[in-house]
Order: sequence, then structure tokens, then C-alpha cells
Amino acid sequence: MAVETGGHPKLEKMGSNLMEQVPEGVRAYLLMEISDSLPLQEVWRSGCQDKGTGGDGKRVISSCMKRERSVLIHDAEKDPQMRGIKFRSFTSALGVPLFDEKKNLVGALFLASDRVGAFTNEHKFSIERMGRDFATTLASMRKLTTDREAPEPDKRVGMFSPAALVSAGFGLMLLLIWSVGPSEGHVEVKE
Repeated sequence: MAVETGGHPKLEKMGSNLMEQVPEGVRAYLLMEISDSLPLQEVWRSGCQDKGTGGDGKRVISSCMKRERSVLIHDAEKDPQMRGIKFRSFTSALGVPLFDEKKNLVGALFLASDRVGAFTNEHKFSIERMGRDFATTLASMRKLTTDREAPEPDKRVGMFSPAALVSAGFGLMLLLIWSVGPSEGHVEVKE
């Protein structure tokens, strides 16, 4: 089964290991939270040709992230969490939130199947354990992304930047020159 990882070798290996743990025909998505103000970004998927999790998948992902715990749906047709959704992209689903070492949310794993009861509690516990490795990788990817995009801080001396110190020094020098008045040897011309 081909794993799409955007070229990240560690994610590719972890994705292959994940797909070995789940039943045949499962679609899996790894979503990463790049920043608090942006929506989750899909960084890896497997077992699917489509581009995304669908509205019902987003509901499961949102629920697991809001509750900060895994969500297991055995049968979307009968599950109260899926009430009101007419067109379902799955029958069974598993959403697992991913946290870094500081307990910050960094992403989510979402698995979907067209088979009722495709995921068991054993799958859930196994995927949660694997999720820790995914979370560590996502946290380092997020750090690299934010470090690359962050402007370089200016080098400060105390609480002032070098440009502010130079400007202040120049201003003080002008004040001193003007306050001293004419210097000796300088003749004032009166008209």
C-alpha cells in the first residue's frame, strides 16, 4: 500500500508501521496543527485517492481534539455523534489527538473504514501508542516550520536595539553641541 508523506522519510516509515496495525481497506490521515490560528494541515495519508477527510471526518477530528481524547465510532449510522450527517464518507472511524511532551496539541490521526466495527479498543490503544511517535515528529516539523518563518530577532543591548542606541547617541551629541554655544576662537558675526 503506497504511503504519501510529502517526502518525509520518518513519516513514511511510521505510516507504513501504522498501516500494518489496522485492517485492510482502512484510509488513514495525519493532520498537523501548524499554528493556533490556522486550520489543520494534512501532512500524510494512505489507502485513499480522495483529498481529505470529508465533513463527517472533520467532525470526528474536531471532537477528539476538543475532548483531548480518542474518539472511536463503530457504526456511524447508529452513533449519536454522527447524527444529522446525511452523506457519510465512512462507516467506522477512529480519531486520535496528538500531543507533544509539553501536552500541547500538535495534530491528529484519523482512520476511516467502510466496514462496521473495523476498529476495536485494541486498535485504539495501539494507535494511541504509535501516536506519541507521530506527535514527536510533528512537533519537530512544526518547530522547523515556525523557526523558518519567524523573523530574526535584532540583537539587543539591554532593552535597546543597536539602531536605537546609535540614534540616541547622535541626538545627545547634537544637544551637547547646541547647548555649549559658540566655542573659543569662533567669532560671532553681528549684522
